[in-house]
Amino acid sequence: MAISYLLYSSLLIDYENCFQNCPIEGTLRIIGGKWTGSLLWHLLEQPLRFSDIQRHIPEASPKILTQRLRVLEEEGLITRTVLSVKPFAVQYSMTDHGRSLTPIIQTLSDWGRLHARARRGD
Repeated sequence: MAISYLLYSSLLIDYENCFQNCPIEGTLRIIGGKWTGSLLWHLLEQPLRFSDIQRHIPEASPKILTQRLRVLEEEGLITRTVLSVKPFAVQYSMTDHGRSLTPIIQTLSDWGRLHARARRGD
């Protein structure tokens, strides 16, 4: 029993070390959240107000959109600009650092289209 636990513990530690130090996992922790890819895709096209984002991604709740936008802002991928106080309006736009994701987002989009066709048998 002790040997099994030690083996399991050692595998768990190695996995956690890989998870913490793997640049792919680190990137996916930032851009892999639910609706984050869609947010980035739309913001790469143009700056958007929150209400515009909601229209582009109607399936996402305002709460989850707000959470995802905050993470992207904290990571320096987007900026949030207050346009007016009454009525309150904010606009989100990509930073230069965020725009560096353009080829990655485009490649994910291309792969998603190819994968969907392959699944349909086209």
